[in-house]
Amino acid sequence: MNHLTNLLPLNAQISFECRRQVQVWGTVWIVLVLTWIVIYGLLDRKRIQLKNSIANAEAAVAPIRDAELGLEQMRNEKELLIRHALVADALQQTDTPLALLQSIGSSSQRLGKDIQIDSLRMDELSGSSGDLGKSPMKRKQILLVGSADADFLITAFVSRLSECDVFRIVELESSHAIADKLSAKRSFQIRCQQ
Repeated sequence: MNHLTNLLPLNAQISFECRRQVQVWGTVWIVLVLTWIVIYGLLDRKRIQLKNSIANAEAAVAPIRDAELGLEQMRNEKELLIRHALVADALQQTDTPLALLQSIGSSSQRLGKDIQIDSLRMDELSGSSGDLGKSPMKRKQILLVGSADADFLITAFVSRLSECDVFRIVELESSHAIADKLSAKRSFQIRCQQ
């Protein structure tokens, strides 16, 4: 059997072994630290690349988001305009008789006292509104019965009603002399349609 005997003193052996252990473990720690730095650098570079990719994707999506916001605003404005239009239609429908009566009154007032309206009857006619999806528009028809001092006044009254652009149709349905020998008055019946 071969035995190796170390002839160095114990202090030298411990010192030598400590240096050897420091060299081995120092090398291991240096390799570990360098490996950790390389891995951290690679991961950090990957994180920066992902961050840039996300920023680029958000920049590419930003116009679409802006368009969606604009579309939503346009939808809200559309709904508001539809509500305003419905309110305006409702107000127009309620104010129509008053506007028609005002047109008839102003047309007769231009002719003075020589023309007189004795009765007035207003009926609703249903007709198509022209727009799909809307309910049929209610149009008005007015039947006027009155008297005038002469035929030309009746003709002038009919033409003034036609000129006021409120009625689509203005027709003189009848005109005849009143059976009164003291005056030359004529009675008339006029139909006006909106």
